[in-house]
Amino acid sequence: MKPSARRTTTQTPPRQRPTLGDVIFHLPRAVRLIGALLRDRRVGIIRKAVFVVVIGSLALALLIPETLFGAVVGTLLPLIGLLLNLPPDAVLDWFVLGIASFELLRVFPRRIVAEHYQRVYWR
Repeated sequence: MKPSARRTTTQTPPRQRPTLGDVIFHLPRAVRLIGALLRDRRVGIIRKAVFVVVIGSLALALLIPETLFGAVVGTLLPLIGLLLNLPPDAVLDWFVLGIASFELLRVFPRRIVAEHYQRVYWR
């Protein structure tokens, strides 16, 4: 009989970029990742400014028409927002802001995002 062949396991390489679920369901880590990218000296000031201006503008547009309570509830706890009779569009707006934040991570260099992502999410 032939000796059995050794099975080799292949590990999937670590992701280079957070998934949408990482950003939405792990908000504290997402904030740390964005903070690390904004503090990184290797990222150009224009890229940082684009990210901050776009996200800041969207957040400001959402906060102005809503009460502070509604904004906090709609941001942190969308299901509670529905239970408290907050308008569904307010909850949807904050969800879209999260998606926009995720997509705007493409502004930053992929290599630097991957480095900070590995440090923040996997260590």
